[in-house]
Amino acid sequence: MTPKHAQFGKFLAQRRKAAGLTLQAVADAIGVTKANVYQWEAGNWLPEPALLEPLAQAIDSSYEELFTRAGYDPKSLPKPEPYLRTLYPNASARDMNEAKRLFERMDRKKGKRS
Repeated sequence: MTPKHAQFGKFLAQRRKAAGLTLQAVADAIGVTKANVYQWEAGNWLPEPALLEPLAQAIDSSYEELFTRAGYDPKSLPKPEPYLRTLYPNASARDMNEAKRLFERMDRKKGKRS
């Protein structure tokens, strides 16, 4: 029986090996266990969406590539405001409101991702 996420696992293993990394090195880079990375590569599990960005950085891939290959629905992405507050903790309320308005405008143009 083929694992449910075999294509994602194969891609992840190829990228990890191309980057010259061990399972443990990837696990250490993103704060999970070696067993987690093994299960992802075996195609048995998928990483949580929040782990895709650090995983992409670790294996020299793009977040979008991993997100797409994992088959995640864009609606499962986190809302931008908490992400921006984490990334820019010293941003002013004015800057955060401007960013929020920008995302709202993009939602109206392309369809809300609610």
